[in-house]
Amino acid sequence: MGEFKLMVGPAELECEAVVAEIEDDVLLGSDVLGSETNGPAYISISKRVTVINGVEIPCIGKHTGKPIRRVTVADYVTVPGESEALIDVFIERQESDDVIVEPIATFKDTHKLLMATTLVNVNAQSTCKVRVLNPFSHEVQ
Repeated sequence: MGEFKLMVGPAELECEAVVAEIEDDVLLGSDVLGSETNGPAYISISKRVTVINGVEIPCIGKHTGKPIRRVTVADYVTVPGESEALIDVFIERQESDDVIVEPIATFKDTHKLLMATTLVNVNAQSTCKVRVLNPFSHEVQ
């Protein structure tokens, strides 16, 4: 543990920190970015910048290697309990024709449904069909 000067892009911060051997990526918390010593920090997601001490620092997303597209349900859907449904979705268009649609890690917790991984051709129609499963006894919207 000690007092450190951190360089975050062109902004310099002074803070007390603990040095630890950690293999995972780590985010700097508000105790470092925005403090009485360093002043406030602002994160603008739409501009993709973090502002520290009045200095804009570009935020660069971590690329997983797979392109990510937004998938939106075309209409409100009710899936009866202990059943499956094919639902129409809009998929953000890009250059490629074929896309593998699969749920993000939190899909089941957020929507209380399971979704099958599906290969679709996004240019064949305005919407594509994906299969969802409701393993519970109650209906899910």
